[in-house]
Amino acid sequence: MKKTIFAALSALLISLSVQAEGAGFDYQLERVATRFEACEAFAPSVSASFSSVTGREVLSVSCERISVRIYNLVLTYAGEERLDLISTWDEWAQSQGTFADSASCRAQIEAEVANFEIKTGLKAVVSFCYAETEATDEPHPWVLRVDGFGKTRLRPRILERSIYATPLRSLRDISVDIEQRAAAEGLVQPRALIDFSGGLFRLVLKYYSEFDPPMALVNWTSYESVEACVRGTEEISAILKKLDVEILGDFCAQREFRAIVDLYLVPYVKGSYGHETYEQTYGTQGACEAERERVSQLFREERQIDVVGAICAYQESAIFSPRGYFMQLFWRS
Repeated sequence: MKKTIFAALSALLISLSVQAEGAGFDYQLERVATRFEACEAFAPSVSASFSSVTGREVLSVSCERISVRIYNLVLTYAGEERLDLISTWDEWAQSQGTFADSASCRAQIEAEVANFEIKTGLKAVVSFCYAETEATDEPHPWVLRVDGFGKTRLRPRILERSIYATPLRSLRDISVDIEQRAAAEGLVQPRALIDFSGGLFRLVLKYYSEFDPPMALVNWTSYESVEACVRGTEEISAILKKLDVEILGDFCAQREFRAIVDLYLVPYVKGSYGHETYEQTYGTQGACEAERERVSQLFREERQIDVVGAICAYQESAIFSPRGYFMQLFWRS
Protein backbone atom coordinates (compact mmCIF):
# COMPACT_ATOMS: atom_id res chain seq x y z
CA MET A 1 0.00 0.00 0.00
CA LYS A 2 2.85 2.39 0.94
CA LYS A 3 4.58 1.64 -2.36
CA THR A 4 1.39 2.46 -4.27
CA ILE A 5 1.00 5.78 -2.46
CA PHE A 6 4.69 6.60 -3.03
CA ALA A 7 4.41 5.85 -6.75
CA ALA A 8 1.33 8.04 -7.03
CA LEU A 9 3.09 10.91 -5.24
CA SER A 10 6.14 10.51 -7.47
CA ALA A 11 3.97 10.69 -10.56
CA LEU A 12 2.32 13.83 -9.22
CA LEU A 13 5.60 15.51 -8.32
CA ILE A 14 7.32 14.81 -11.62
CA SER A 15 4.45 16.36 -13.55
CA LEU A 16 4.13 19.39 -11.23
CA SER A 17 5.10 22.62 -12.99
CA VAL A 18 7.07 25.10 -10.93
CA GLN A 19 6.99 27.97 -13.38
CA ALA A 20 4.61 30.89 -13.35
CA GLU A 21 1.64 30.71 -15.64
CA GLY A 22 2.57 31.47 -19.26
CA ALA A 23 6.34 31.32 -18.61
CA GLY A 24 8.78 28.91 -20.21
CA PHE A 25 8.93 26.85 -23.38
CA ASP A 26 8.08 23.19 -23.87
CA TYR A 27 10.42 20.63 -25.43
CA GLN A 28 8.66 17.33 -26.13
CA LEU A 29 10.10 13.88 -26.77
CA GLU A 30 7.56 11.52 -28.30
CA ARG A 31 7.32 7.81 -27.45
CA VAL A 32 10.25 7.76 -25.03
CA ALA A 33 8.88 4.75 -23.14
CA THR A 34 6.15 2.12 -22.99
CA ARG A 35 5.92 2.28 -19.17
CA PHE A 36 5.65 5.24 -16.80
CA GLU A 37 8.52 3.94 -14.67
CA ALA A 38 10.84 3.88 -17.69
CA CYS A 39 9.86 7.43 -18.68
CA GLU A 40 10.35 8.59 -15.08
CA ALA A 41 13.81 7.01 -14.98
CA PHE A 42 14.77 8.69 -18.29
CA ALA A 43 13.64 12.17 -17.20
CA PRO A 44 16.57 13.13 -14.88
CA SER A 45 19.23 12.39 -17.51
CA VAL A 46 17.35 14.42 -20.13
CA SER A 47 16.97 17.32 -17.70
CA ALA A 48 20.64 17.26 -16.67
CA SER A 49 21.89 17.03 -20.26
CA PHE A 50 19.58 19.81 -21.43
CA SER A 51 20.75 22.20 -18.69
CA SER A 52 24.41 21.34 -19.21
CA VAL A 53 24.38 21.78 -22.99
CA THR A 54 22.01 24.76 -23.38
CA GLY A 55 22.66 26.61 -20.12
CA ARG A 56 18.91 27.05 -19.67
CA GLU A 57 17.08 26.43 -16.41
CA VAL A 58 14.72 23.45 -16.46
CA LEU A 59 11.43 24.44 -14.85
CA SER A 60 9.67 21.09 -15.00
CA VAL A 61 9.79 17.62 -16.49
CA SER A 62 6.66 15.53 -16.90
CA CYS A 63 5.71 12.15 -18.33
CA GLU A 64 2.46 12.18 -20.28
CA ARG A 65 0.54 9.01 -21.07
CA ILE A 66 -0.61 9.17 -24.68
CA SER A 67 -2.03 5.63 -24.92
CA VAL A 68 -1.85 2.34 -23.06
CA ARG A 69 1.80 1.75 -24.00
CA ILE A 70 3.05 5.19 -25.10
CA TYR A 71 4.55 7.91 -22.89
CA ASN A 72 5.86 11.27 -24.01
CA LEU A 73 8.33 13.34 -22.00
CA VAL A 74 7.76 17.10 -21.79
CA LEU A 75 10.52 19.37 -20.50
CA THR A 76 9.75 23.03 -19.82
CA TYR A 77 12.66 25.47 -19.77
CA ALA A 78 13.12 29.15 -18.94
CA GLY A 79 14.23 31.91 -21.26
CA GLU A 80 13.09 34.90 -23.24
CA GLU A 81 12.91 32.99 -26.53
CA ARG A 82 12.53 29.42 -27.73
CA LEU A 83 15.68 27.52 -28.61
CA ASP A 84 16.13 26.24 -32.18
CA LEU A 85 15.63 22.46 -32.12
CA ILE A 86 17.83 20.52 -34.56
CA SER A 87 16.75 16.89 -34.77
CA THR A 88 17.11 13.76 -36.85
CA TRP A 89 13.39 13.29 -36.14
CA ASP A 90 10.76 15.03 -38.27
CA GLU A 91 7.39 15.76 -36.68
CA TRP A 92 5.72 15.85 -40.12
CA ALA A 93 7.07 12.51 -41.37
CA GLN A 94 4.47 9.81 -40.94
CA SER A 95 6.90 6.90 -41.19
CA GLN A 96 10.63 7.36 -40.59
CA GLY A 97 11.76 4.08 -39.05
CA THR A 98 14.94 2.55 -40.49
CA PHE A 99 15.76 -0.22 -38.00
CA ALA A 100 14.23 -3.68 -37.70
CA ASP A 101 14.48 -3.92 -33.91
CA SER A 102 15.57 -2.16 -30.74
CA ALA A 103 18.95 -3.89 -30.58
CA SER A 104 20.06 -2.86 -34.08
CA CYS A 105 18.88 0.70 -33.42
CA ARG A 106 20.68 1.02 -30.09
CA ALA A 107 23.86 -0.35 -31.62
CA GLN A 108 24.01 2.72 -33.89
CA ILE A 109 23.35 5.42 -31.29
CA GLU A 110 27.00 6.24 -30.59
CA ALA A 111 27.90 6.49 -34.30
CA GLU A 112 24.79 8.53 -35.11
CA VAL A 113 25.45 10.98 -32.26
CA ALA A 114 29.04 11.47 -33.46
CA ASN A 115 27.83 11.98 -37.03
CA PHE A 116 25.17 14.48 -35.89
CA GLU A 117 27.71 16.51 -33.92
CA ILE A 118 30.21 16.58 -36.80
CA LYS A 119 27.63 17.58 -39.41
CA THR A 120 25.83 20.23 -37.33
CA GLY A 121 28.61 21.42 -35.05
CA LEU A 122 26.18 21.09 -32.13
CA LYS A 123 26.40 19.03 -28.97
CA ALA A 124 23.71 16.34 -28.81
CA VAL A 125 21.33 16.82 -25.88
CA VAL A 126 19.49 13.51 -26.10
CA SER A 127 19.52 10.33 -28.18
CA PHE A 128 17.22 7.33 -27.94
CA CYS A 129 15.42 4.67 -29.97
CA TYR A 130 11.67 4.15 -30.14
CA ALA A 131 9.18 2.07 -32.13
CA GLU A 132 6.87 4.31 -34.13
CA THR A 133 4.29 1.51 -34.38
CA GLU A 134 3.40 -1.65 -32.50
CA ALA A 135 2.42 -3.46 -35.70
CA THR A 136 4.37 -6.72 -35.98
CA ASP A 137 4.42 -6.77 -39.79
CA GLU A 138 6.45 -3.54 -40.19
CA PRO A 139 9.95 -4.38 -41.53
CA HIS A 140 11.68 -1.33 -39.99
CA PRO A 141 9.57 0.26 -37.23
CA TRP A 142 12.41 1.56 -35.02
CA VAL A 143 13.56 5.21 -35.17
CA LEU A 144 16.84 6.62 -33.84
CA ARG A 145 16.36 10.20 -32.66
CA VAL A 146 19.19 12.63 -31.89
CA ASP A 147 18.44 16.18 -30.75
CA GLY A 148 20.53 19.32 -30.30
CA PHE A 149 19.83 23.03 -29.99
CA GLY A 150 21.35 26.04 -31.70
CA LYS A 151 22.22 27.54 -35.07
CA THR A 152 23.69 25.34 -37.79
CA ARG A 153 24.29 25.47 -41.52
CA LEU A 154 23.54 21.80 -42.18
CA ARG A 155 20.35 20.27 -40.83
CA PRO A 156 19.22 16.62 -40.82
CA ARG A 157 16.23 16.17 -43.14
CA ILE A 158 13.87 13.39 -44.19
CA LEU A 159 11.94 12.56 -47.34
CA GLU A 160 9.42 9.77 -46.75
CA ARG A 161 6.56 8.41 -48.79
CA SER A 162 4.51 5.21 -48.88
CA ILE A 163 2.53 3.97 -51.86
CA TYR A 164 0.57 0.83 -52.65
CA ALA A 165 2.43 -0.32 -55.74
CA THR A 166 4.77 -3.14 -56.77
CA PRO A 167 8.08 -1.80 -58.14
CA LEU A 168 9.39 -3.54 -61.24
CA ARG A 169 13.02 -2.79 -60.40
CA SER A 170 15.28 -4.14 -57.67
CA LEU A 171 14.75 -2.26 -54.39
CA ARG A 172 18.51 -2.21 -53.95
CA ASP A 173 19.06 -0.64 -57.37
CA ILE A 174 16.46 2.06 -56.64
CA SER A 175 18.02 2.97 -53.28
CA VAL A 176 21.59 3.02 -54.70
CA ASP A 177 20.49 5.30 -57.55
CA ILE A 178 18.83 7.71 -55.12
CA GLU A 179 21.84 7.84 -52.80
CA GLN A 180 24.37 8.35 -55.58
CA ARG A 181 22.35 10.95 -57.47
CA ALA A 182 21.42 12.82 -54.27
CA ALA A 183 25.10 12.99 -53.28
CA ALA A 184 25.98 14.28 -56.76
CA GLU A 185 23.46 17.10 -56.25
CA GLY A 186 25.13 18.21 -53.05
CA LEU A 187 22.98 16.53 -50.41
CA VAL A 188 25.26 15.45 -47.57
CA GLN A 189 25.41 11.78 -46.61
CA PRO A 190 22.13 10.65 -48.21
CA ARG A 191 20.91 7.28 -46.92
CA ALA A 192 17.92 5.65 -48.58
CA LEU A 193 15.92 2.81 -47.09
CA ILE A 194 13.23 1.08 -49.13
CA ASP A 195 10.72 -1.41 -47.76
CA PHE A 196 8.22 -3.49 -49.65
CA SER A 197 5.76 -5.47 -47.55
CA GLY A 198 2.11 -6.40 -48.03
CA GLY A 199 1.92 -4.47 -51.31
CA LEU A 200 3.18 -1.26 -49.65
CA PHE A 201 6.30 0.44 -51.03
CA ARG A 202 7.99 2.77 -48.54
CA LEU A 203 10.87 5.17 -49.18
CA VAL A 204 12.79 6.91 -46.37
CA LEU A 205 15.63 9.18 -47.51
CA LYS A 206 17.67 10.81 -44.73
CA TYR A 207 20.35 13.40 -45.44
CA TYR A 208 21.88 16.70 -44.32
CA SER A 209 21.51 19.94 -46.26
CA GLU A 210 21.50 23.69 -45.79
CA PHE A 211 18.10 24.17 -47.42
CA ASP A 212 15.06 21.92 -47.70
CA PRO A 213 15.23 20.92 -51.38
CA PRO A 214 11.96 20.69 -53.33
CA MET A 215 11.68 16.97 -54.01
CA ALA A 216 9.18 14.16 -53.47
CA LEU A 217 8.21 10.70 -54.65
CA VAL A 218 5.70 11.41 -57.42
CA ASN A 219 3.36 9.21 -59.44
CA TRP A 220 4.27 11.00 -62.64
CA THR A 221 2.17 9.28 -65.30
CA SER A 222 0.97 5.89 -66.60
CA TYR A 223 1.61 3.58 -69.55
CA GLU A 224 0.00 0.49 -71.08
CA SER A 225 3.10 -1.69 -70.78
CA VAL A 226 6.40 -2.02 -68.95
CA GLU A 227 8.32 -1.40 -72.18
CA ALA A 228 6.44 1.87 -72.78
CA CYS A 229 7.11 2.94 -69.18
CA VAL A 230 10.86 2.30 -69.53
CA ARG A 231 10.96 4.36 -72.74
CA GLY A 232 8.89 7.06 -71.05
CA THR A 233 11.35 7.21 -68.15
CA GLU A 234 14.22 8.06 -70.48
CA GLU A 235 12.10 10.55 -72.38
CA ILE A 236 10.80 12.48 -69.38
CA SER A 237 14.24 12.48 -67.71
CA ALA A 238 15.76 14.13 -70.80
CA ILE A 239 13.01 16.76 -70.89
CA LEU A 240 13.22 17.58 -67.17
CA LYS A 241 17.01 17.88 -67.34
CA LYS A 242 16.55 20.75 -69.80
CA LEU A 243 14.36 22.41 -67.18
CA ASP A 244 16.99 22.07 -64.42
CA VAL A 245 15.18 19.17 -62.77
CA GLU A 246 17.33 16.19 -61.82
CA ILE A 247 15.75 12.76 -61.37
CA LEU A 248 17.17 11.21 -58.19
CA GLY A 249 15.15 8.03 -58.51
CA ASP A 250 12.82 6.35 -60.99
CA PHE A 251 10.95 3.08 -61.30
CA CYS A 252 7.96 1.59 -63.05
CA ALA A 253 5.37 -0.09 -60.82
CA GLN A 254 2.07 -1.90 -60.99
CA ARG A 255 -0.81 -1.44 -58.60
CA GLU A 256 -3.03 -4.29 -57.52
CA PHE A 257 -6.04 -4.97 -59.78
CA ARG A 258 -4.75 -2.55 -62.44
CA ALA A 259 -3.22 -3.58 -65.76
CA ILE A 260 -1.52 -0.25 -66.45
CA VAL A 261 2.03 0.57 -65.38
CA ASP A 262 2.76 3.73 -63.37
CA LEU A 263 5.97 5.74 -63.59
CA TYR A 264 7.26 7.01 -60.23
CA LEU A 265 9.96 9.68 -60.04
CA VAL A 266 11.91 11.43 -57.30
CA PRO A 267 12.53 14.82 -58.98
CA TYR A 268 14.93 17.35 -57.46
CA VAL A 269 13.60 20.68 -58.74
CA LYS A 270 16.30 23.34 -59.04
CA GLY A 271 14.67 25.49 -61.69
CA SER A 272 11.20 26.79 -62.50
CA TYR A 273 8.99 25.23 -65.15
CA GLY A 274 5.42 24.91 -66.30
CA HIS A 275 3.45 22.00 -67.71
CA GLU A 276 -0.01 21.40 -69.08
CA THR A 277 -2.05 18.52 -70.46
CA TYR A 278 -3.33 19.14 -73.98
CA GLU A 279 -7.11 18.96 -74.26
CA GLN A 280 -7.27 16.24 -76.93
CA THR A 281 -7.26 12.49 -76.21
CA TYR A 282 -5.71 10.12 -78.75
CA GLY A 283 -6.64 6.54 -79.55
CA THR A 284 -3.06 5.26 -79.85
CA GLN A 285 0.35 6.31 -78.60
CA GLY A 286 1.55 6.67 -82.19
CA ALA A 287 -1.24 9.13 -83.00
CA CYS A 288 -0.32 11.21 -79.96
CA GLU A 289 3.40 11.21 -80.76
CA ALA A 290 2.75 12.23 -84.35
CA GLU A 291 1.07 15.41 -83.04
CA ARG A 292 3.72 16.46 -80.56
CA GLU A 293 5.68 18.85 -82.74
CA ARG A 294 2.55 20.52 -84.13
CA VAL A 295 1.02 21.04 -80.68
CA SER A 296 4.35 22.22 -79.23
CA GLN A 297 4.66 24.81 -81.99
CA LEU A 298 1.06 25.87 -81.40
CA PHE A 299 1.86 26.56 -77.73
CA ARG A 300 5.01 28.46 -78.67
CA GLU A 301 3.16 30.75 -81.09
CA GLU A 302 -0.13 31.25 -79.22
CA ARG A 303 1.17 31.24 -75.66
CA GLN A 304 4.61 32.72 -76.37
CA ILE A 305 6.23 30.07 -74.17
CA ASP A 306 9.42 28.08 -74.64
CA VAL A 307 8.17 24.49 -74.93
CA VAL A 308 11.13 22.15 -74.51
CA GLY A 309 9.34 18.82 -74.90
CA ALA A 310 6.15 16.78 -74.70
CA ILE A 311 5.32 13.22 -73.65
CA CYS A 312 2.45 10.94 -74.54
CA ALA A 313 1.05 8.85 -71.69
CA TYR A 314 -1.90 6.59 -71.05
CA GLN A 315 -4.99 7.09 -68.92
CA GLU A 316 -7.80 4.77 -68.00
CA SER A 317 -11.36 5.81 -68.60
CA ALA A 318 -12.93 7.96 -65.90
CA ILE A 319 -16.19 9.83 -65.38
CA PHE A 320 -15.05 12.94 -67.21
CA SER A 321 -12.25 11.56 -69.40
CA PRO A 322 -12.17 8.75 -71.97
CA ARG A 323 -9.64 5.94 -72.11
CA GLY A 324 -6.67 6.75 -74.35
CA TYR A 325 -3.47 8.75 -74.67
CA PHE A 326 -2.92 12.34 -73.64
CA MET A 327 -0.11 14.80 -74.30
CA GLN A 328 1.77 16.64 -71.57
CA LEU A 329 3.83 19.68 -72.57
CA PHE A 330 6.69 21.25 -70.58
CA TRP A 331 8.24 24.70 -70.80
CA ARG A 332 10.61 27.04 -68.99
CA SER A 333 9.00 29.64 -66.79
